[in-house]
Amino acid sequence: MKRLLFALVFVSILYSLSGQNIKQWAKSKESVLYEKVYLHIDRELYSTGDTIWFKSYLVSGMTNKLITGYKNIYVQLVSPNGEVVSNSLLLSVKGESKGDITIPDSLHDGQYVLRAYTKYLENFGEESFFHKRIWISEPKSSLELDQPEVETKRDLDVMFFPEGGNLILNAVNHVAFKAVNKNGKGIDIKGEVVDEQGNLVTSFHTDFMGMGRFVFMPNEGKTYYAKINGHPDFQFQFENILDNGFTINFSDEGTEVLISIIRNIKRNDQQKAYFAAMHKGVVLFHKELEISNFNEVVKLQKNLFPLGISKISLLDLDFNIIAERLVFISDGILNSMEIGLNKEEFSTREQVKISINSQLELTD
Repeated sequence: MKRLLFALVFVSILYSLSGQNIKQWAKSKESVLYEKVYLHIDRELYSTGDTIWFKSYLVSGMTNKLITGYKNIYVQLVSPNGEVVSNSLLLSVKGESKGDITIPDSLHDGQYVLRAYTKYLENFGEESFFHKRIWISEPKSSLELDQPEVETKRDLDVMFFPEGGNLILNAVNHVAFKAVNKNGKGIDIKGEVVDEQGNLVTSFHTDFMGMGRFVFMPNEGKTYYAKINGHPDFQFQFENILDNGFTINFSDEGTEVLISIIRNIKRNDQQKAYFAAMHKGVVLFHKELEISNFNEVVKLQKNLFPLGISKISLLDLDFNIIAERLVFISDGILNSMEIGLNKEEFSTREQVKISINSQLELTD
């Protein structure tokens, strides 16, 4: 009897420690990024000697509402090699300020970055700053502008994003991709996934602004490559395909969401893991899972998530992230805006007056 009582107490202590550990992990993930800065610029393509006009917004990192009071905002123009070529200091009043940067005539063609931050954001490093890529070119003659650009291998970059972070052997993998040109703009492509013998596994194409997705199941002993039509020199090898790993699939089912945790179909052992959801640094909820099938489905009410982008993570019992992805929660209401101009045709440098009316659906 004493042994049984001791065993029950020991199990209770272990359970308590486990619960405390996951709570501590959740606490450690709470964001202290209380503010964010954003720049609204007039365009993305400039010539030397032009002026970059911008407006800054300083908002709460949690609510995205403007921060009242007064605060300095530092804005820099950074060259492709990382050199700061221009500095500007703004005074944010009630969360807003305006400024401009005149582009020096000495700059060469290239992709530059507008960077903005506050002294507070410096505590969190470069990743917390605002970054906006722009293109600056030296003035060109009409003859140079009329010359068509020839796409080469260097002008194409295709990035592949397996759902959950990694490709998994003998599992249905959803892979998103994005194709951009040398200026970072999305372009339309078509391509194929082939094995090491050149056999077609699946084909894919872009759906919107250079983005698309496809599905395929890697097998043992095979090597897979992506090829792009019209770019015979482009070849991307899918590496680091995991035998023991997970991929996360998300499906919006109206009032519910389905989250499928998928692993190698040939694995039949039982694995324990933690499932957690976060929104803007706040852990919404977490639970322990026992995964015994190749496809473990978690069904949740959509109202557990705030509207917008949230992050779902799968962690091992040591709280290491083994799969992770973003999800977008929508209420399904597509509100629109009515935009009107004061006339249909304008001359160069003529003032344009715009009226904007929101078409919100108001409910009681």
